[in-house]
Amino acid sequence: MIMSKAVSKSYLKGETIFSPLDSTSNLWVVNNGKVKLINISPDGKEQVLRVLKQGDFLGELSLFNKEKMTSYAVALEEAKICIISGLEIKNIIKNNPDIAIKFLEVYIERIRELENLLEKIGVYDIEQRISKTILDIHSDVKSDE
Repeated sequence: MIMSKAVSKSYLKGETIFSPLDSTSNLWVVNNGKVKLINISPDGKEQVLRVLKQGDFLGELSLFNKEKMTSYAVALEEAKICIISGLEIKNIIKNNPDIAIKFLEVYIERIRELENLLEKIGVYDIEQRISKTILDIHSDVKSDE
């Protein structure tokens, strides 16, 4: 249902999907490939916020708060992205509340990940952070198998 409202666009490796200050209220869904969501510091350092893969989405915050984009989205490899307008998404959510619940589930997972990251940074020394990160990666890999 949602994908029937989407426009599909292909991006080459390294191509920018959106950048800060883009004024848009679209939802981007990664159909295939990988996309990184990044910030770039004034001195040119790149900070990777998230890596998205098939089925992941981005741009959802601009759907509800009318703010400009604050990050860059860049294709890590050839990627096909489905773009759905904010108006379409809002209409779909109004008519299908289960979709709103799916958004909330994703937000909850992201908040949990951020809380874990803050805990690692604020509570643990460097050795403990490295150990915890290795264990988390191992756990993620095992759950994907």
